[in-house]
Amino acid sequence: TSARHPNYFNGPVLLGTGREFANDGMIVRYRRTRFASFLYWRDRQPEAKHTRHVFACAAITCSDGRVLLARMADTTANAGKVYMPAGMMDESDIAGEGRVSFIANMMREVNEETGLLLVREQAEAGHTIVETPGITAIFRRFMLPMDSKAAVSLVEDRVSAMAEREIDRIFTFAPGETHKMMPDFVAAYMVHL
Repeated sequence: TSARHPNYFNGPVLLGTGREFANDGMIVRYRRTRFASFLYWRDRQPEAKHTRHVFACAAITCSDGRVLLARMADTTANAGKVYMPAGMMDESDIAGEGRVSFIANMMREVNEETGLLLVREQAEAGHTIVETPGITAIFRRFMLPMDSKAAVSLVEDRVSAMAEREIDRIFTFAPGETHKMMPDFVAAYMVHL
């Protein structure tokens, strides 16, 4: 992957080696790996029993109820796919006592991809977990105090000022709406809303 895509990030990321549900929560074990190793696994072994891509997605919801999603730029490993701004867990997401913070990951990834600064107070209580082969996606809604037209304009302005863009277009969808370029886990979440 690095040889075919020399501009891809290839730093350390966290890949799930197991997860279990217990006491109204979820316990995930991670191991450090390189992004290129993750892509190798993703493209060749997504149903390995002891490895899962466990990550968080912020469902940024505007005051008119529409959800922000982005089309990934050609320079990313998911070019053309339509996602909520999200990304791999990495070492910056490790909080005290070796625990990862899904909410901190969501806020970091949203800022990196859209320029939006989310705060914990915008997050609704609870989360939704969607599982597909090899994937466990943890969704949490963040409420924006602006309508979807204003949110799209703001994100477009911020993304246009970025030197390295991970997204090339921002969309809004109503709960229940899907798009052919959404991965299965995103479409399932949108239908769930």
